[in-house]
Amino acid sequence: MKIMPLGLFLISCLIFSCQSKQEKPWERYLQTEQEENTTQDTTPYCRETKIFTAYTDSLKIDVPSHEYTYFIIPSASCGGCVSTAIYVLFPESGTNTMLIVGEGIAEKYPQLYSKERVFVDTASLCDILNWEYGNIIEIKTKNKKVIHIKSYSAEEMYNMQ
Repeated sequence: MKIMPLGLFLISCLIFSCQSKQEKPWERYLQTEQEENTTQDTTPYCRETKIFTAYTDSLKIDVPSHEYTYFIIPSASCGGCVSTAIYVLFPESGTNTMLIVGEGIAEKYPQLYSKERVFVDTASLCDILNWEYGNIIEIKTKNKKVIHIKSYSAEEMYNMQ
């Protein structure tokens, strides 16, 4: 009988180790250290394009070829910034725009679930992406590549109100 708990422990360790070897496409961009640019690609926003492509692929978001703007609101964004982004910045940005919010934001603003062009990141991957952008993030794409990226500071968001 004393061997049974040890056996169960070893079996659970084996199952866990098998499950942890399944790689997800965005996993390499969630590291805590910055990665080196090994591809030697000098295209502007090359790293951001790789991260954004892996992110949108994992969420099953199709990035169009024409110019499109995304606003990403991670769950840790300041409350005033979130309100300004939802009620001022996003509505004024036009129809070629999508708002992507972390699940924590969607829980605070349940009306987002019914809005067009709003995507709720239920896995909250936007909260753990490995890049230097934070708070409210604006990403413009064209030909499925990032052509512009900007983080809005709390002061900038305050001045928009």
